[in-house]
Amino acid sequence: MFDLTPVLKAPVLALAGLAIPFLVSLKIYPIIIYTVRTKNLMDEPGARSLHGNKVPTMGGVGLFISFSLTSILLALVTGLSQWELLKLLSVLAGSMILFFLGVKDDLIALAPSKKIVGQVLAAILVVFLADIRIESFFGLMGVGILPYWVSAIFTILIFLLLINAYNLIDGIDGLAGTITLITCATFMPFFFLNGDGLLLLVSSSLIGATTGFLFFNLSAKKRLFMGDTGSLFMGFLVAFLGVSFLAVNSTGNFAVSSGPALVLAVLSFPLLDTMRVSVIRIWNKKSLFKADRNHIHHRLLGLGLKHFQATFIIALMNLMLIATVLILNELNIQVQLIMVLGLAPIYYFLPFAIAYTMGSTPVKMPVDMPVIAEEVVVDEIGSRIKEEPTPISFLEKVDVPTEGMHEKTAITSSAERAKILEKAMDAFKKYKSTN
Repeated sequence: MFDLTPVLKAPVLALAGLAIPFLVSLKIYPIIIYTVRTKNLMDEPGARSLHGNKVPTMGGVGLFISFSLTSILLALVTGLSQWELLKLLSVLAGSMILFFLGVKDDLIALAPSKKIVGQVLAAILVVFLADIRIESFFGLMGVGILPYWVSAIFTILIFLLLINAYNLIDGIDGLAGTITLITCATFMPFFFLNGDGLLLLVSSSLIGATTGFLFFNLSAKKRLFMGDTGSLFMGFLVAFLGVSFLAVNSTGNFAVSSGPALVLAVLSFPLLDTMRVSVIRIWNKKSLFKADRNHIHHRLLGLGLKHFQATFIIALMNLMLIATVLILNELNIQVQLIMVLGLAPIYYFLPFAIAYTMGSTPVKMPVDMPVIAEEVVVDEIGSRIKEEPTPISFLEKVDVPTEGMHEKTAITSSAERAKILEKAMDAFKKYKSTN
């Protein structure tokens, strides 16, 4: 075990946490991609897919391995206390439950009820073994310290909410990973200043692991998806960091008065998007577990944006909300809460307001869009007419029967694919002639 002095320990731990998982990722993801392709464990383009070709999944396996190896290694060499080691082991045990749960779901699909049971077990481990709880509302709505069982149950519900929220926002390239980077980058300096070795280790290692994943997720040639394995794992760790931030903020030497509001701002996008989609599904009398195309990122794609553009806009709005909370740090906590709840929807829907004033309105994305995704059709048409069509509203005119098609079933026939593209091409020509 290395005897790092307190002056060097935190910076070395942070740098090692950032570098090691990234370097591990560079080695492990090519192996994962090769294995997935060889075993044909690919993500098939389906009725809701935003990709038109098979893409390797199981990116979450690399996330879990790179994060876990780094966490264990650094915990051994930096001399964490027994209590910190117990906390880390509970986090890794909870992560392992969700890891196997996600792998099974990616391979054969699990019922929502089974996934919820696994998520509850993972949350119970950190709440009761590591005593990671939201112990107080910090005066919000006049509520202070919570009774133990109320605190424990409420924290478990928060874990469930964030795990599933992350699972829902993992719909376009780079989005869930980018939000995770923003979350960790916001909390990590705070853990550093408070000298909390465990939380510094977890946040820096998650940044390194996520950066390594995004390197491949955003690659044109070596692209892969994180799958449920990755989104469940990420949501769990983000929930752990958020709850831990509140605990340290109430006892640490370096604290911010806007702690609860800051956590809400950091996690605002997955929370807002999940709440919005849930309300829409309930209003339309549909199951909360029935996937659709009503997410904010889907609507941004409906403006004609590409994946990285939609991800960039959402990340920018998230950063703006975080900056607003930090700038207005000294406001009363009740005012901060109202401010975050009011500004979050304004910020995230600002791009739509700007698009509307510029004469562009969001396109209603058909829920039963054929298996060839919008961006694939747009790219195909663009290559045929040697130009990049900006609007995609012409796709509404593409009427392809979906009766009898299972959501997970892909059209693999090249003849069927060509027929869909030809139909889209005709619709686009008509669209261009009238616009």
